[in-house]
Amino acid sequence: MRPNRRRLLAVFAFTAFFVVSATNVGLADPNVASIRPSVASVSTASEIAGLVNNSGLSTSPVEQHQPFDHPVMAYTGLGASGRVAANPVPEDSGEGRRIVYSIRAQRVWLIEADASALDTYLVSGRRDSPRPGTYRVYSKALNARAAHDGITMKYMVRFARASSGIPIGFHDLPRYSNGKPMQTPDQLGTYRSGGCVRQSRPNAERLYEWAPIGTTVVVLR
Repeated sequence: MRPNRRRLLAVFAFTAFFVVSATNVGLADPNVASIRPSVASVSTASEIAGLVNNSGLSTSPVEQHQPFDHPVMAYTGLGASGRVAANPVPEDSGEGRRIVYSIRAQRVWLIEADASALDTYLVSGRRDSPRPGTYRVYSKALNARAAHDGITMKYMVRFARASSGIPIGFHDLPRYSNGKPMQTPDQLGTYRSGGCVRQSRPNAERLYEWAPIGTTVVVLR
C-alpha cells in the first residue's frame, strides 16, 4: 500500500473514532454546542455549574461543591464550603450576621443572619490586639494611609481602636511607599501586623462590600 494512501486511511479512522466518541459524551449535540459561551463570558462558579447541568454531563465531586459567586474567589483552594467544613465557626462567637475574628487562629469567618458561614480564611493581625469582645463597624474607606512611612492599604473596614486611639480595621495587604507589599499572601495566618487585620486583596474587597456600617464584629482570643 502506498504511503499516502496509508495516511489517508489513518486520518479517516481517527476522524470516525472522534465523531463517535463526541456523540457519546454529547459534544456533537447541537443543543450542547449552542450553550457553550466564550471563556471570557463565564465569570462565576454558578454559571459554570449551570452549563454543566444543562449539558447533561456528569460532574466530579469537586464540581459539585456549593459555588461562591465571586469572579476571583470561585476557584481558590477547597472552595468556601470546603474551607468552612474544615474550619467550623467557633462556639460562643455571637449570633446573627457578623464577622468573627480569632486572634489565636488568625482566621476570619463571615456569618450570615441565618447562622450559615459564607466563608472563612486566614489573616495576619497582632497577637495582643484588639481586646476580645464585641464591636461594630463604624467607618469604611476604599483607600487608607498609615500615620507613618507612607504606608497605604485598600478596603479599610474600621471596627475598634487601640489604646492610643489609632483605628483598628480589616484591610488588604499594606504597601510601602515604593509600592512593595509588606508581606505575601502565603504569610497570612501569622502575626505580622501592628494592630489591624490584614487580608488578601480578594477577601478584603469582599468583606468591604459585604459589611456595611454597623456590622457586628466578634473578636475571640
